[in-house]
Amino acid sequence: MKKLLFAFLFCAFCASGVSAKVLDEPVLLVTAKSGTEFFLDEYDYNESNSRMTVVINGHYSDAEKLKTIEWLTKKKGVPFVKARKLSNNVFCFRFDENGDKFQRVYDRYFDEDGELVADVPVNKKKWEPVKPQLTSGKAYSVALEFLEAGTEPDPDAPPENPAVGDSNKGTAGDDQPLDWAKSSYVAVAAAIKKGADVNAFIPYTDSEGNELEGYAVAVVANRTDKDAGRILGLMLDSGADLENEPQALANYIRAQGSKLDMAVVNRMARSKAQLNPALLACSVKPYPGDALARKLIEAGASVNDIADQNSSMLLEALNAKADPRLIKLLVANGADIELEGEIWEGDMENGETVRGTPLDIAKRRGYGQDILDLLAGR
Repeated sequence: MKKLLFAFLFCAFCASGVSAKVLDEPVLLVTAKSGTEFFLDEYDYNESNSRMTVVINGHYSDAEKLKTIEWLTKKKGVPFVKARKLSNNVFCFRFDENGDKFQRVYDRYFDEDGELVADVPVNKKKWEPVKPQLTSGKAYSVALEFLEAGTEPDPDAPPENPAVGDSNKGTAGDDQPLDWAKSSYVAVAAAIKKGADVNAFIPYTDSEGNELEGYAVAVVANRTDKDAGRILGLMLDSGADLENEPQALANYIRAQGSKLDMAVVNRMARSKAQLNPALLACSVKPYPGDALARKLIEAGASVNDIADQNSSMLLEALNAKADPRLIKLLVANGADIELEGEIWEGDMENGETVRGTPLDIAKRRGYGQDILDLLAGR
């Protein structure tokens, strides 16, 4: 497995015109509260542009692995038959010449045999601030020490390791932390006025308990309180970039349900990357309503494609036992009722892959005769 994985990563570095230096022993960077460990596997320093590039390997705890499998299937459209084989997450950062900012090069998930499970799209042009206490900062400092010393660091030496995921804070200034997950609209507005970064990249815990690193807009989109919509609107006014968080609108829909602010939805729907995940999010209960789903379809959400040939928007909605009104709306707008696909039946640890047409899945999910007739083409 390691030989296959290293060959894959080496090719990725070569494609970038640099020579990767693979560590004989990966160096532990950070251990998250969940128990997931992040290691520095490779690094390269490009003398022509003075930029450091690193490859980081995340080894999941059992609990975090199950959460990530669920995230890949529900949020990224990866078939469970593939996602359940997840072993580790390999991602690559490229730093600027001062080590103050970084760009994401790729974010990939592998199984135990080194086979690719998912290649999650990243914005390679976006610069993000390096945080010393997060994986990005630790990876840069360890790689820099390695480079300056000319020898590999001792893998048994305990790293400085503040906990990851213990705060939802961005910064309004050097001495004014801002809690994006809990602060009121008034507090957020005051902080933004003082200079809080609406595109801050921070650790946070989502509504399902997953410990993540992401942008402030992801944190706010997961809020269930009434201030969430107003804060999102304010962030958009202040330059928040939705292209980096394609699940933001979907998360807002899941968190707010029928209480969401359609004015905010309209603004977020202008980002095409938000549309397909948002339409699938309409499968939540209670159903957010036809007006929302129609808006997303009219804006360009696909009633079929969810970027995976083994499933479709209709199959995923049926699998989630979505409201019959959503199923009717998808079919009325051209959803393919004959396309076969795979769904996972059972809980995350015990279950089986089931393949079938929308009609097959609807029968298994207990839909009424009107939906069965619709999917049968009658």
